[in-house]
Amino acid sequence: MEAADDAWQSAFARAVRHAKGTVSIVDRHALCFERVWCSYAVSVTLEQIDHDERTLSAASGSAARTWDLVTAHTWTSSGYNRSQYEAVTITDGLSAVQPDADRKCALQAHFPRLLLERALESCCAAVYAPCSDDTERLLPAIGVCGNGARCKWLDEVVHGVIASAALRQALEAQDVARRCRYVDALRRGHVRKLHLDLMGSAADTAETWREVVAALDAQTVTEIAFQTGMRCLPDDWTFARLSVLRTVDLSGCSSLVALPERLFCGCEGLVSVKLRGCDALIALPNDLLSGCDALATVNLCGCGALDAVAPSVFSGCSALTVVDLRDCEAGRSRKLVKSLRTRGVKVKR
Repeated sequence: MEAADDAWQSAFARAVRHAKGTVSIVDRHALCFERVWCSYAVSVTLEQIDHDERTLSAASGSAARTWDLVTAHTWTSSGYNRSQYEAVTITDGLSAVQPDADRKCALQAHFPRLLLERALESCCAAVYAPCSDDTERLLPAIGVCGNGARCKWLDEVVHGVIASAALRQALEAQDVARRCRYVDALRRGHVRKLHLDLMGSAADTAETWREVVAALDAQTVTEIAFQTGMRCLPDDWTFARLSVLRTVDLSGCSSLVALPERLFCGCEGLVSVKLRGCDALIALPNDLLSGCDALATVNLCGCGALDAVAPSVFSGCSALTVVDLRDCEAGRSRKLVKSLRTRGVKVKR
């Protein structure tokens, strides 16, 4: 390891900044949250992600850099094709193995609770530095010295990632204190992405969803994917306050028959809306996408019952480029298809 006076210019820090992401290997004692070099690697990664998110335009999509966690843990998958695995991963967003909120929540549920709890209690101000050189260079680099604002931010982001990964289990728990602890970590965690599946859960209620959405940081969350078994979302539900939101995915909500009138109304930075496979959905409110000036793609594939879609639904979406109407009753509407194609929008059907 290069011993540069400025930790930021060390070979280690440069390697982390140039990598596409960082993976924290969590042992059975979760010691990676107590070691200064491990904490510094996470600190550099999260700062780069934060920088990328702030400098990307809405049309550029989310930052590609990631922070993932993996631990050795033997578990067996459910279902017909039962297989045994020896590791569990918490991924930053979706992945090839965790392509949607349903699969992501199901796999991450096997992450040992003890490790999650230790991570949620971690504090970078208490990390172990094995030598005086590390104490002098790295502790200030992660914000232990000074006013502590940087250290506080790092703790909050780490806790937010952990809370997001285990949110379903916490919401289902009979332990009220645990639920409050995880929701509070979500609220303070500057969370960028939240993928939550409550379908089939006793926690799948309007009150729970209100609590979750209210806990999201309006200045940081860019991507959300929710799955619910409810027939209707709360009438007053809206994502308008989430000022940097770019992607919303409600795919697979097969019981959903209606959407709130102003669910996406005013989401000026929203780029993508996915309602794929919402096969009970029968109509889209006229003001659903009002003010979504940056909206580029709308996926209604598989919304077989959806036949009431007026052309005016998309009238305020000046950046619209693709509408997917495959296996969707609305795709038979000549008026709707003609209206979209006249504007240069690609219609898939």
